[in-house]
This record gives sequence, structure tokens and C-alpha cells, in this order.
Amino acid sequence: MTTPTTARKRALIVDDNPDLLTIFSLGLGDAFDVATAVDGLDAMEKIAADCPDVVILDVNMPRMDGFEVLSALRNNPSYQHLKIILITGNSTVPSFPESGEADLVLSKPVSIDELSRLARRLLA
Repeated sequence: MTTPTTARKRALIVDDNPDLLTIFSLGLGDAFDVATAVDGLDAMEKIAADCPDVVILDVNMPRMDGFEVLSALRNNPSYQHLKIILITGNSTVPSFPESGEADLVLSKPVSIDELSRLARRLLA
């Protein structure tokens, strides 16, 4: 008799900094199937094509910033279940009203171990 396998959770990391995309992808790869997006528009296209379980979303990006992505996802009933972690280098962002739509707001620099732990806990 075979034991059923549990599907791995999927994470989408959205950041316009290629170094951070690489670091976050490597750090989360043990716990998640990881996809990346280089900005908000890229993220929205990837979410529509293959919705992840959690989105790790930078705030400051070109074309469509993290707050715009967050708002678009929260205003679409198809994505209400999606867990969203907002990451920012701006220390005032957690006090912005828009931040309240995220499941979690973290300030850079972010510990990869902490990010992985918190993302897994959100999905538990």
C-alpha cells in the first residue's frame, strides 16, 4: 500500500531586486515550491495562471507596486484565501492603512529562516 503524498505548498516571491529574488528563492526552496516575479504586473499574471498559497510581496516596485497588487488581490473574491506577506525597506510602511490588508508585514532586512517559518505558520 502506498502512502499518499502531501502536495508542497507554493510560494510566489515578488521583488524587483534580482539578488533578493535569488536569496529568498534559495532560502524558501526547502519548504516551498517557489516561483518568482519581477514586479507587480508580472506577479498578477503568474497568480492568474497558477495561484500560489502564499505571496511574498515587496512594496516598492516599478509598473505596479506592492500596495496595488495587495489591493487587486484583496478586491478579487478568487484570491481572498491567498496569504500575503508584505516586505518593505521603508520603516513607516507598517503604519500605512494599506498594510492592514496583508496577513503579515515585515521590514527589511528579513531573516530567511524567520520568513520561511512565518510563511509556513500562516499556511498551517
